[in-house]
Amino acid sequence: MAIVTLTISNFFFRLSNRCNTEIDCADKSDEYHCSYLNFGPNYAKELIPRDEEGTAVIIFMNISILAFPDIDNVNLKFTTDFFLNLRWYDLRVDFKDLNNITSLNSLSEKARDTIWTPQLAFVNALGPFQTVADEMTSGVLIREGHPLQEDLSISTEGKNKVTWVVILWSLKLFHFNLSAMLFSGRENSIMITREYYQEYSCDFDLKYYPFDTQVFL
Repeated sequence: MAIVTLTISNFFFRLSNRCNTEIDCADKSDEYHCSYLNFGPNYAKELIPRDEEGTAVIIFMNISILAFPDIDNVNLKFTTDFFLNLRWYDLRVDFKDLNNITSLNSLSEKARDTIWTPQLAFVNALGPFQTVADEMTSGVLIREGHPLQEDLSISTEGKNKVTWVVILWSLKLFHFNLSAMLFSGRENSIMITREYYQEYSCDFDLKYYPFDTQVFL
């Protein structure tokens, strides 16, 4: 068996090294056009992601409270400063060239505005309040599963250098245009993070004040 590798830029690199912020090709083409999202034909950001049985997606939530800047016993309200993380799986989207280091899989502003994002409302918030995905929202793609078999039809609009692997075996010639590693949205999640500063109402039981302990539900 003979293996011959040919590239237009005279350099061969592993697909797993593509879009990892490290230059592997002399012409830097391995870091060009790093778009992570590959939408299915029926994708619409207005629709809630569902599985094959029609069950709505599960949202995993984490709140990290930074501070309670103000607790107002007289007016029965308090203020919180917190980070909210929302994570979910969207079966309608595949991801391209995910890195093992999550921080390298950050979503651009355009990509963030293209995908469906959950909206969470707090019923005791003072004034209308629900989560948003805006310029203060950061997003990442979390690599959790293994890559799918490379989709040979994916291209980079003809702008990238193309790597060809030619395998000669049993007098047969096979050639592959390797351009991207695909990861399923079923096994790899999307996460958005944003800081919020919000006032909330709460009923204080002050019967035993100042020897009381308040629990906000």
